[in-house]
Amino acid sequence: MAHIERTVSSSIGITDAVSVATRHYLSSEHLWSARHNAQRCRRLEDELAGKKDFDIEHRTSAMTSILAAVAFLEALVNETFQDAADIHHTSRRVSHLSEECRTLMATFWQETDGGRWRTDMLKNYQMALKFAQKERFANNELYQNVSHLVSLRDKLVHFHPTWHEWRKPDVVEQQLVKKFAPSAFLVGTGNPWFPGKAIGAGCAEWACTSSRSFADAWMERLGIPRAYEADLKHWDSQ
Repeated sequence: MAHIERTVSSSIGITDAVSVATRHYLSSEHLWSARHNAQRCRRLEDELAGKKDFDIEHRTSAMTSILAAVAFLEALVNETFQDAADIHHTSRRVSHLSEECRTLMATFWQETDGGRWRTDMLKNYQMALKFAQKERFANNELYQNVSHLVSLRDKLVHFHPTWHEWRKPDVVEQQLVKKFAPSAFLVGTGNPWFPGKAIGAGCAEWACTSSRSFADAWMERLGIPRAYEADLKHWDSQ
C-alpha cells in the first residue's frame, strides 16, 4: 500500500542478522475517513430531510468527518517532520527537500519533543515553510478556514453543555455560520445553531474541502509529493 514504507538493512557479522523495518502513515486513512463520512452524511441528509429532525447516524457521520479532517492535518505535518528528523532512513516523502531544510526541521522537531512543546499544528505547518524558505501562509481564507475548523473540532472534543440565549451567537458560530449551509433537518426552526444546525452535511463537506485544500497548498509550496492522492486513488479503485 502506498502509505507504508519499508526499508531493509543488513549487516554481516557473527550473527549474519538481517533486520526489516516498516513505518505506517495514518494521514491518508484519516482523510479517507473524513471524506467517506461526509458522503454518508450527505446521503442521509438528502434522504431523511423533512421526515426527521434528528438522526444519530447522520449526526455522528458529520462529527466523525470533522474530527478526521483535523486528524488528517495533524498526522500529515507530524509525519513530514518525523521523516525529516529520521537519521536512520531517508523517506521518499521528504527527499525533495534540501538537506538544510531537513536539518532545520529535525532540530525543531527534537527541541519541541516532536512538536508537543510550545507549539501547535498550524505553527508546525508555518515552520516547515520557513525552514524550506518558502512563502508562509497569510491570514487569508485558506488559513482561517483551517483555524476555524480546529476550533470546531476542539468544541466537539472538549464539549461543555451550555444554555443558548436567543440572538447571542458564540465565537464559533460567528466564525462559521456563513461558511456552509445548515443541516437540512432543522432549516427554518428556532433551534440553536450549534450543534443541531451546524453539524450536518454542509459542515462535513466544508471540513473535508478546507483540510484538503490547505494540505495541497502546503505540499505544493514545499515541493513534496502528495502521497494521500495515490492512496485515495488506490482505495477508490477497489
